[in-house]
Amino acid sequence: MADTRDNFKVCLVAPFPPRKGGVTVQTALLARYLAEDGIEVLPVDTNLQSLRSRWLAPLRLLLQPWAVLFRLLKNVPKCSVVHFQAASYWGYMPIVIGVPVARLFGKRCVMSYQGGAGPKFMDRVPWLVKMPMRMCGAVAVCSDELRAGFAERGINAHLVKNVFDSALFKYRERPRVQPKIAWNRSMNDTYDPLSAVKAFEIVKQDYPDATLVMTSDGPLTAAVKEYADQNGLTGVTLTGRVPVQDVARVLDEADICLNTSRIDGLPTSLLEAAACGLPIVSTKAGGIPSLFEDGVSALLVEIGDYQAMASAIIGLLKDPEKASRLGSAARDVAMDYTWERASRKLFQLYGIPESPEENDTTCGLPEDAHVEGEMHGSI
Repeated sequence: MADTRDNFKVCLVAPFPPRKGGVTVQTALLARYLAEDGIEVLPVDTNLQSLRSRWLAPLRLLLQPWAVLFRLLKNVPKCSVVHFQAASYWGYMPIVIGVPVARLFGKRCVMSYQGGAGPKFMDRVPWLVKMPMRMCGAVAVCSDELRAGFAERGINAHLVKNVFDSALFKYRERPRVQPKIAWNRSMNDTYDPLSAVKAFEIVKQDYPDATLVMTSDGPLTAAVKEYADQNGLTGVTLTGRVPVQDVARVLDEADICLNTSRIDGLPTSLLEAAACGLPIVSTKAGGIPSLFEDGVSALLVEIGDYQAMASAIIGLLKDPEKASRLGSAARDVAMDYTWERASRKLFQLYGIPESPEENDTTCGLPEDAHVEGEMHGSI
């Protein structure tokens, strides 16, 4: 007989804060929402937080698998289900170690695969990636693109949408659109911050008072600052990494959100911007086109095309009614990614019985779906 929520324990194997990144954001939200629903979370942090310095990277890589194994052996025997937050390449190491351990103790496994690089990673080492997935009771993905990519490679994934902090990111109407642009990703090649600065440089030619606030940090922070300095580009603010409350403030104060990612899954940062009612200009990377419809709830451009990004931003500034319409539609999209909606499907994958008021098959799995056995996918 399945455990009820009152005595249900989830061993959550994932990167926890203070590490940066979208997977960590989803982990923190998942842990918080599970606890609020009365489910005990047994955390297995896949990081060695005390060894995050780049100078200690060799030691970290050597010790990390052993630390993950020790934490698994401590918590897996006490849990009802083991939930893995999976990422590509080295982020998949805890999966390779953890799924066999969980099965050894007879525990149900649920794997959430985060990030748009999943299919490419699977193509590089298919045996390594697929073996743990086929040992899992369930795998879930966060976008239709990932689900299709997994299906093409023989892995049938369930769609369980990412969530955002709907209480923190508040909607605000913007009848007048100012050239205040927010960019909220990590400063690395995946998210292409230099394209954001180059697009902003073009916008400045028509709107000299335009501003660009770029949150977070990363290896390209210095390059972004150097580009702005060398080209005399004013109005760029690099905040470094800031608390989520400050991100909410930055988005509330902005009038346009710019996203320049080259590879993506279903980014929480865009859900947050959408919840604030910001009109969004984004690349078509990964699962973003399944999240927003071009011209309806966002303006989507080709990856790396900073000239098209600038043109889209200028178009919004010249047409405030269109900007307002896009922002309102984006907010409607974000409301489909709340914990109240995602939790129903996730709890079915966990095997938690629904309460009578939740017994709505339109929000869960089809009646012929199985939670155990050959069922594969990722959140």
